[in-house]
Amino acid sequence: MANTRSLRGKVYDKTSQARYIDATVKLEPVKGVNGETTFVETDRNGEFTLDLSDEQKFPEGDYTLAVYHDDAVMEGDEPTIAVPMVVGKNFNNISMLSRDQFSQNAGIAFGSFLVILLLAVSGFYSYWHIQYPVPLDSQVAKLVEMLEEYDGLEGSDMRLGSELEVSVVPDSSTTSPDSITLTATVAPGNSFVMNTLDTMRIIALHTLEREKLDSSDFGKAYVFLIDEAQRAAQRGNEAELKLLLKEIREESSRKPNNFFWDIYPMRMLEILLWALLATLLRLIVNTGYYLFRKRFIKSGIYHSLGLIFTVPILALLLSIVLSFVKINIAFGEAELNLDLTNIYISILVATFIGLSPWKAWDYLNDLADSLFKRLSSAE
Repeated sequence: MANTRSLRGKVYDKTSQARYIDATVKLEPVKGVNGETTFVETDRNGEFTLDLSDEQKFPEGDYTLAVYHDDAVMEGDEPTIAVPMVVGKNFNNISMLSRDQFSQNAGIAFGSFLVILLLAVSGFYSYWHIQYPVPLDSQVAKLVEMLEEYDGLEGSDMRLGSELEVSVVPDSSTTSPDSITLTATVAPGNSFVMNTLDTMRIIALHTLEREKLDSSDFGKAYVFLIDEAQRAAQRGNEAELKLLLKEIREESSRKPNNFFWDIYPMRMLEILLWALLATLLRLIVNTGYYLFRKRFIKSGIYHSLGLIFTVPILALLLSIVLSFVKINIAFGEAELNLDLTNIYISILVATFIGLSPWKAWDYLNDLADSLFKRLSSAE
């Protein structure tokens, strides 16, 4: 049986795997343990042995293990050791980092770069969202414009169809509430004006429902204007129709715009930008932490730059995958349903992935492994 009253180990460089000779190993009792602090140096193989057989000097309890060397520092925080050790757990390897890998100047420069990049991305994000907020719907705007230019087409053979490519109904073949099918849904005998107004109403209802505005005062007033325009068209009152179309256009500009882009492909850019912002924020915090501890490693810059490019793409891929999955989270008797087709949930997921990308990467790895296993079993 292994001696649980001795502690052995080696001190080595994490990068080169070289052993550190004459490194000082210190074992110190934590507060509340009435034990002694002891020191030992590593031998020519970089190994050490602490004899803890004297139970009076080293009573049962927790101790911290620290290593000191002129050319290196411990990679992690001081580990806590339980005395006596569990059988088989009396060997501790301590990884060190060479001091020549650290650079405060490189850390300050990289941290400044990250802050500038974060401000630039935030500025770009805010500017383009203010310049191009989510409209009621670009298709509705197009239809209003076409009807305002309408002149003398009544009674012609022109029908809503291929030239407009906006005749839509919700697609029942998919679970996504934003999916539409480009299919004419109005009677073939209707005029161009009536066909266009019918399509406008379908798109408006779909958009208002998606943005939870269908029961608001704005939503009711907007649909009312379209209904009035349809009745004016049926009566053949062209002057009233033009006036109502003008009111529809003006009312569209008063819509409480969703600041977040919720229409593809801009929705994908929204996810990428939020994941990038979260990644930059995480890297800034990490850089500040290592600068404070004077342990910023120059070679870590390349790893961080890789994360800036890969994590947003990872977030986008995972958001697409999860949009096909319904997630239910139970909190006792309460239950939370996460719908990844909702732009707010997508942004939240992208932010979490940016802050903790490794869990997302593990999820995709597990998903890929499961898929390949099923494909192999199917063959």
